[in-house]
Amino acid sequence: MGCRRAAAPAELIRLSRRADGELVVGPGPGRGAWLCRDSPRCLDKAQRRLAFGRALRAEVGPGAVERLRKLGRNSAPSGEGGAHVCEDGGSGRVPG
Repeated sequence: MGCRRAAAPAELIRLSRRADGELVVGPGPGRGAWLCRDSPRCLDKAQRRLAFGRALRAEVGPGAVERLRKLGRNSAPSGEGGAHVCEDGGSGRVPG
C-alpha cells in the first residue's frame, strides 16, 4: 500500500478496518491491505498518499495510523501463502 512492491507474505503485514474506523493488524475477514513489515517508510508513504481509506474502501478513524505505528509492526502476524503486493486492497495475491 505504501511502497507498492511485491513481496512474500512473511515480509508484509495485513491490515483491515473495524466498524469503528480503527486499523486491525493480522489475518481476518473483510477487505485487507498490505504494508511492509520492517519498513517505517512504507507506512509513512501510505499515510502521506492517504492510501488507507482507498485501499480499505472506507474512512479510517482519526489517529488510527498513529496508533498502528505505536503497535510495533515486528510482532504483527503476516498473511498466508503466495505473494502479495503492498498496495493491494483486495486479495493481494500475485499470480505466478
